Amino acid sequence: MTKQRYFFLILILGSLSALGPFSIDMYLPGFPAIAKDLHTTVARVALSLSSFFVGVSAGQLLYGPLLDRFGRKKPLYVGLVLYVVASAGCYLAHSIDA
Repeated sequence: MTKQRYFFLILILGSLSALGPFSIDMYLPGFPAIAKDLHTTVARVALSLSSFFVGVSAGQLLYGPLLDRFGRKKPLYVGLVLYVVASAGCYLAHSIDA
């Protein structure tokens, strides 16, 4: 493996491991604005953070067996596509329940 490919691999793996914490760090300061845009309370927006953590923990339980069955790349790609689609769904949501 060349130094350039090794550096690229480290960059991708570091970005993937930082994606979840980065998402949370961007989400927390936006609670008041999200509550205002969706005409709800900050407490109801905070419940969505709880559902995020439930989803992350459930994903951890499913991810291990999927890696054993399909390898590492396919579940990773599916997870990234799901993350993008869910993010777009959050962007298009008109209510906190959505």
